[in-house]
Amino acid sequence: MFRSKQANIHAIDLPSGFPEGLYEFRIKQYHMKFEQYNIPEEIKKSLVELGFRKPTDIQYRAIPSILKGEDVLAIAQTGTGKTAAFAIPIIARLHDEPRDRDSQLVCVAW
Repeated sequence: MFRSKQANIHAIDLPSGFPEGLYEFRIKQYHMKFEQYNIPEEIKKSLVELGFRKPTDIQYRAIPSILKGEDVLAIAQTGTGKTAAFAIPIIARLHDEPRDRDSQLVCVAW
């Protein structure tokens, strides 16, 4: 589910009480690959090494908008790739920003 003023989303009936402004849509199977995104080559290489080949539906819809700096709100089941949908473009944007030589990145994973 996405909320975007610029997205062309086909809405379906939502259950009563569902938050206003959220739309549910069905996505066709897309054949895009991560290599086609405008992200740094280092990230593309890492995705291949990690076994990522094609974006999931949620990734296909979210990554381009996040790369453009648009707000995205996504709701999907566990295991659909939401974390990568947000992390990949954020890391790409951080990679492309000018760097302050005194800054450091601390990444904590558990």
